[in-house]
Parts: sequence; structure tokens; C-alpha cells
Amino acid sequence: MSKHTPGPWIYQEWGRLILDSGKGSSQLQVATVALNTRRDEGTANARLIASAPELLEALEAMRAAAEMEDWDGRSIAYALAEKAIAKATGE
Repeated sequence: MSKHTPGPWIYQEWGRLILDSGKGSSQLQVATVALNTRRDEGTANARLIASAPELLEALEAMRAAAEMEDWDGRSIAYALAEKAIAKATGE
């Protein structure tokens, strides 16, 4: 079991913060993106960091499906990967 802050994580452009999915004052700051980067580069970095829990979930699903040779599981894992990639790249 992973010991990281549970996802999903969100990117808050103001302050360049990565926050967990808690609501209001219960949100925890997971990371801060450096302010010395170019705005577009900082935003891309933040999106990638914020998508980490979903990327991990997709990789774990792919590994499990491959180990069991589970074709339905591979389809689900592929869909998870597509969603995580879209979040990471801002698509």
C-alpha cells in the first residue's frame, strides 16, 4: 500500500499549489511549483505533478492486467491511462 497523500490532486493556479481533493479548510498542500519557472512551464509541471495519483493507478492496473493476461482489465487500464495522460498534459 502506498503511503502518499491520497488523490485525486488538483492544481490551483493561484499560488501554484498542488492540493489533495479535500474540501475547503481540510485541503492539504501536497506540493508547490517553483515560481521561478516560465508560466507555461510551471503550469505543465503542476499538471504533471497533480496527475501523479491517477498515473500510478493506471500503471498498477496495467501491471495487474498483464500479470493475469486479462483483456478486459487491459481495456480498463488503457482508459485510466488515457484519462491520466489528458490530465497531465492539460488536454
